[in-house]
Amino acid sequence: MLGVGAGTAKLTIDEHRAVDVQLNAAFARGLKVSGRVKHLAFMSAAGADPTAAATGSGAAGMARYARVKGEAEEAVNESGPAVVSIFRPAMIIGSQHTPWLLEKVLPAFSFVTPAKYKSITVEQIAKAMIATSLNTPAKSDVYHYPEMMALNR
Repeated sequence: MLGVGAGTAKLTIDEHRAVDVQLNAAFARGLKVSGRVKHLAFMSAAGADPTAAATGSGAAGMARYARVKGEAEEAVNESGPAVVSIFRPAMIIGSQHTPWLLEKVLPAFSFVTPAKYKSITVEQIAKAMIATSLNTPAKSDVYHYPEMMALNR
């Protein structure tokens, strides 16, 4: 799917929505209209919430970012294929957008981190997405760290 990545803090909310919501909805709609795609694995972000505040910074982890990600999830679910698997990773280890210091320090605190906010690698996310693509779930669902790790077995 499409996303801005680390540049979201520099965008207005309308610019951010244009990519994360409108382009992803159009892509999902195209898949549905084709009649050939029955499942979409869509990466969002932990904390996605379409009711979060629309003001403030659009940086990852902030309210406006959570709102746009939540709106994108709603748009893809409404306009996309019959089954949409939404993946909500927290900090992604191995992403060019993750600061190296956080990548090294935060895993050390995983014992006090709530399960759905634990760090996850790019490879673990990819394996979970592939697992749902190879064995399409019966219904749309949301996958946080614990569910993604269960799919990696």
